[in-house]
Amino acid sequence: MSTNQIRVLLVSLLAVFAVSAVASSPAFAAEEFFTCQSSATGKFTESKCETASPPEKFEWLPITAAKKITGTSGNSKLEGTVAGLKLIIECKKDKTTGTTNEIETAGKNKGKILFEECGHPSEILRGNRKELTACTVANIEFSFLSQLIAGKGAGPELEFKPSPSTSKLFVTIKITGCALPEENKVEVAAEGDGITCALPEAEVGLVVHEISCWSTGDTNLRFAGKAASFTSAEKVEIETSKERWLAR
Repeated sequence: MSTNQIRVLLVSLLAVFAVSAVASSPAFAAEEFFTCQSSATGKFTESKCETASPPEKFEWLPITAAKKITGTSGNSKLEGTVAGLKLIIECKKDKTTGTTNEIETAGKNKGKILFEECGHPSEILRGNRKELTACTVANIEFSFLSQLIAGKGAGPELEFKPSPSTSKLFVTIKITGCALPEENKVEVAAEGDGITCALPEAEVGLVVHEISCWSTGDTNLRFAGKAASFTSAEKVEIETSKERWLAR
């Protein structure tokens, strides 16, 4: 066999090996929600998954059925441009509502959120914030879908999208009593886009987790057709059992 023939044979064998290796490699598991559950091969003695000593009956396992959640936050702010004015809409509180709020298998989450006590918008003018007392912002309620994704830092993050998934629209905010347009859409730039929020201490088993949204660098959010920013810190827990949960 000539040298060239040997080279061709080696290249062919390497190619076959590479394809086989890719095909047989297990897929990386997607990010999921976990709770401390009873298990025959458990690593912990109790249902908080804290103490690791015999007899070992519990471990962190992916949830196998959707769990109802509840959440609240303090001030939430939406900043954007409406009719040429730079506006801040600030709602003093929010809460998840209804029966659709839940974390699900495969790292999915869905729900409906109600922002209340939004009062009057403020204009940013020459470096100052001026409340537009003639304008009133109605309560803001909408449904959302979210998915755990690989975070840019430590642990997973949450990507929020409008519901239904075929829509770009999160919600239409109504501003009444003044010359501003009454209906102003909050949406993503294109169907399939979402905004990303952090899940601090995602991999720590906590009863209450905080979801921190700081979308100032998120290019997907739009308010009245213009780039916008949204900030909020939602505290979320499993509604009835108050059990510890995590994501990884």
